Amino acid sequence: MYRFICLFLLSLCLRPLAIASPVPLQPQEHGRSLQPYVELLEDRSGSATLEDALKTRGFAPVTQAQLIPGYSRSAFWLRTVLYNPTMHPHTVWLEVGIPRLQEVTLYQFTDQHWQLQQAGTKLAFAARPLDTATPVFPIILQPGESKPVLWRVASATALSIAPRIWTPELFRANEATANLVHGLYLGPLAVLGLYSLMLFLSLKQRGYAFHSASTLAFVVYELCMSGIGFRYLWPEAGTWATRLISLSMSISLICSLLFFRELLDTRKRMPRYDTLILALMTAPVISAVLSQLIDYTTGARLGTQLGLLFTGILPLFCFWTLVRGPAISWAYPMAMFMIALGNLPRVLEALGLRTPDQLSAYGTPLAGVLCSMLLLIAFTQQVQRIQQQKDEATSLLLALQEQEMEALEQLVAVRTQEINRALESARQANQAKNTLLAHISHDLRAPASVIIGYARLLPAQYRHAIEENAQHQLELIDELVDYSCIEHGEVALSPRSGYWYTFIDGIASDTRQLAAQHGNRFELHQAMDLPPVLKTDYKRLRQVLSNLLSNASKFTEQGLLSLHIERLGKGDQPSKVSLIFRVDDNGIGMSAATQFRLFQPFKRGDNSAGVQGSGLGLFISQRLVHKLGGDLTVQSQLGQGSSFSFILQLDIGAETELLAKIPASPAPLTATGRSYSILVVDDIADSRALTAHWLQVANHQAYQAKNVEDALRLLTQYPIDAVISEQHMLQCNGWDLLSAMRAEGMSQAVLLYSAIPEQPPADISFRFDLTLRKPAEPHQLLEAIEALQARQALTPPTSSELEQLKILIDSGQIGAIETWAASLARTQPACRNFAIQVMAAAVLIDIDALRCLLVSDST
Repeated sequence: MYRFICLFLLSLCLRPLAIASPVPLQPQEHGRSLQPYVELLEDRSGSATLEDALKTRGFAPVTQAQLIPGYSRSAFWLRTVLYNPTMHPHTVWLEVGIPRLQEVTLYQFTDQHWQLQQAGTKLAFAARPLDTATPVFPIILQPGESKPVLWRVASATALSIAPRIWTPELFRANEATANLVHGLYLGPLAVLGLYSLMLFLSLKQRGYAFHSASTLAFVVYELCMSGIGFRYLWPEAGTWATRLISLSMSISLICSLLFFRELLDTRKRMPRYDTLILALMTAPVISAVLSQLIDYTTGARLGTQLGLLFTGILPLFCFWTLVRGPAISWAYPMAMFMIALGNLPRVLEALGLRTPDQLSAYGTPLAGVLCSMLLLIAFTQQVQRIQQQKDEATSLLLALQEQEMEALEQLVAVRTQEINRALESARQANQAKNTLLAHISHDLRAPASVIIGYARLLPAQYRHAIEENAQHQLELIDELVDYSCIEHGEVALSPRSGYWYTFIDGIASDTRQLAAQHGNRFELHQAMDLPPVLKTDYKRLRQVLSNLLSNASKFTEQGLLSLHIERLGKGDQPSKVSLIFRVDDNGIGMSAATQFRLFQPFKRGDNSAGVQGSGLGLFISQRLVHKLGGDLTVQSQLGQGSSFSFILQLDIGAETELLAKIPASPAPLTATGRSYSILVVDDIADSRALTAHWLQVANHQAYQAKNVEDALRLLTQYPIDAVISEQHMLQCNGWDLLSAMRAEGMSQAVLLYSAIPEQPPADISFRFDLTLRKPAEPHQLLEAIEALQARQALTPPTSSELEQLKILIDSGQIGAIETWAASLARTQPACRNFAIQVMAAAVLIDIDALRCLLVSDST
């Protein structure tokens, strides 16, 4: 009784789905169409539910045209009954339609209720019942079972419903074949697009870029249409993946038109038709904007209709262009015809005018591959034609150029002869000018020198004015000669090595005298860590510095002049040093207008009235600084003084280069009344040997030491009267030697003979007895020795110590006398000479000499 009731209720549920002919399943279903067994209900509102569909009686047998409604906002309900006539369970897969359908819902009546399954591009791919590109649903039927099936389809894309039944094995086999076909045409198409991109990057032809963009956009479109993109590339995509279909197609059409425009060069050859192409290009742009931002269905429908329009227009346009337009490749119209022919089935299907089949599925992509290949051939032929035209034009240009070169060579030969004659005339004139300058310099200098000589015999009130004006005349002569040489590029530098600090000391000494004439004070601020020997043209550098300092003195009264020399240590190379020179004064200063013309020849400042000068000094200085490798700049304010500066990079020289130029045998020296034993300490062998040689020529005994250790050893072995020491040496310097000598009680006077100023360490209280700067003349060195010895006159001990010595002499204690003398020399360095004489007399046991020393010191 219970079973009868259940069957009765089931019959009531199935009554709305009663179909005259259910679908009998076969053992091998290979995609059989279910159209003869399907009824369809169109829900124009798109809001009907399953209950509404079960209650309605509007289902009717479906026709082929109803399965391809195209772009529609309706939802379509389809129903059928599957029947398993066999004695075994049977599993079949129901394929609903094309891959781009957005919403597909299947209901199958199982276990007394309706089971729900969903697919479509709005759903994440992982949520589908089967891993397939198209919407497919599995259905299991028991032996002899009839199962009602109902499904709903809705999509903003073009609708194409093709219900088919498959066994799983045959579906997978057919799917593998379809994937292989897709790979065979999408792979070459993508390679073709990348190849066009490479051609664009190498040839810089924009047409290849448009072709690449069109081809790659078409590949994206085909990935969407075939379902491969939804399945493998963007399985989690939602609505945007559907919009990508219309967007990619619009981009492909736009880039195709741009490519076609570039191929035919319509902008230059056919301007009116170029306007037509631009007008056609606005259509896919509008379609893309509508589909992406406003309404996808409207925009996509417009794009499809435009595709149909392009399909008809472009081949006709190409053939017409081939017939009457400029000569183009045969591949243009063939490519357009091919893509039009392949795209026609799909366009008709999207508009609901054709049933989907293999031609509409594979015709467009295969035609796209052939079209792209033909267009590449056409574009390559065009590039070759253009290259050929360029080669012909180049050949013609070379021929014309060769003719021009022959004419130019003849003209150059004539001009060269004229230039040579002009150069010879200029050379002769320059030679005459140099001769004239030499005569002028000599003829003007000689009278000026005589005038200065006789002026010195006159009273002081006349002598000063005559000497000043004559000296100014000599300066003007020098400036004119230098100006002439500079203007004709005849100034040549003669760099040489020199003692840097001695050079700067000389400039400072001259500047102090110059500054005193105007009541000014001069200060030198110089870096003390510079190498002692630098290489430059000292004559030209002295000329620049003297000129700047002289100008500063002229325009300053009762003020301050200063020369700053600083080292730019960060940029130094191992063999070079960078120095910045700056000459400052607090004189009358200059206005901006004066600074603007300051370095022009014969130009002077507005406030230079009453000051002697020709306006050439700064011009010459700037050119000389430029020759030396720098740039002379000025900063000044009116009434607040001026500052001139420049930077030079100088080579670091070696002292051995200078020593090699000093004669080993100086002029005869006058021997002093007494000879001394002198120790020369220097780590440079040539300098040490030269100094010792000068001492030996003057009849002194010279000892040599290359370091502090050797010097201390010699001081203990020999009776040395004085020491000459270099300040900086590799291991221990001269200050270390002085400290060691004074620590051990050695009282010999020490002369600092160095190329750099005295630089005592912070932790030492001793000082050298005298300082002499390198390079010195031999007589200066000997005078320094005499000055040292004068400081070391015989100094007697105190009266109490003399009384103690008298007791030792009276008692004849020679050993005690020697001990007393050694103690005196150690504790009182000033009495060292007296102690030495006592020690010498004690060694000889000369009591009379000892008494004489005692008597003379007492006196």
